[in-house]
Amino acid sequence: MIEFLLNRWVILVIGILFMLVGLKPDWTLAVVRMVGKMGWAEQGLGRGGTFNIWKLIGVLAPIGAIIYFFSGGVKFD
Repeated sequence: MIEFLLNRWVILVIGILFMLVGLKPDWTLAVVRMVGKMGWAEQGLGRGGTFNIWKLIGVLAPIGAIIYFFSGGVKFD
C-alpha cells in the first residue's frame, strides 16, 4: 500500500488536486467550510489567513509534486 501511495504518478495527481483546491476560490471556500479555519493562520496572517495558507498550498504542493516526480521518487528494493 505504501508503495502505491509513494508512486510518482499518485503524488503528481495529489499535487494537482491540491493546486485546484488551493487556487480555485469556490473550492477553497468549500474546503474551509468543511474543515474549519486555522486559528494560527488567522492570528499570524490576519483576516483571511486560512485562505492565504490554502493559496500557498495551491502553489507549493504542485511544485513539490513535480520535483518528486522528476527526482525518481522513493526506491523500494
